[in-house]
Amino acid sequence: MQISGMPNNFYESINTSISPQSKQSINTGSVSTRELDVRISPEAMAELEKMAMYTEQTAEYLPKVTVLNNSDSHKIGYGAWAESFQNTYKNELSEYGDKFKGFYEETKIDHDIFTADDHYEKVISLKGGNTEFQQDFEDKLKGDPRMLELMGILGIKKPA
Repeated sequence: MQISGMPNNFYESINTSISPQSKQSINTGSVSTRELDVRISPEAMAELEKMAMYTEQTAEYLPKVTVLNNSDSHKIGYGAWAESFQNTYKNELSEYGDKFKGFYEETKIDHDIFTADDHYEKVISLKGGNTEFQQDFEDKLKGDPRMLELMGILGIKKPA
């Protein structure tokens, strides 16, 4: 889940690793790590979801190194690889992030989404997502040749 409104270094001081066994408990509001056990009430989980910056469907177009607890983040050597990748592609990651955010914001405006509550109600909370919103966002990605080029450079799946 992407959370807006947090400083860039917010997660640097905490352990964000989640074991495969605890992934199941995320859906129930419980997260276990090596250092702590956190229980989140359903109400608190709903409030966190309201702060989601992007949908689960659009997150597949985010660079792996920018997603907390991505599928590779628990592998041995991932940290070194991620640091090297971020250093090597710093400019491309920045450009891609700016374009991604811009296209997402444009799509929100196109769908009359102007507040975090609008975003939650019209997109995030919908089971299976808002397919029209998703398609419009993907069309914006596909329509920008530089975005497609950056996806190739950064190893990001391109929209069909």
